[in-house]
Amino acid sequence: MGSGDPISVTGGYALEVFVLGYGYSRNESAEPSQAPQSLSPTRTRNLKQAVWDGEFEGVLHWVLGLEERVDFRVLSIPNPPRLVVDVCTTSSG
Repeated sequence: MGSGDPISVTGGYALEVFVLGYGYSRNESAEPSQAPQSLSPTRTRNLKQAVWDGEFEGVLHWVLGLEERVDFRVLSIPNPPRLVVDVCTTSSG
């Protein structure tokens, strides 16, 4: 992130997800998550790929590759805290 290089994702459309204001654990012994850089779901119709672009100056960046341009919503779920990007399956709902 921040390099200016284009990000390639599978699908005809890209949905960028920026997360601001997140916090790191203050527990110095905690191990960082080792999430994959790219996910390619096999049981979704519209979501083709999710690519982690990185973190820079407190901003996380993901790019979602979609087959169709569709509506979406963003939810916050507690216990454990999670951010959900809910993408419509098709443009017709």
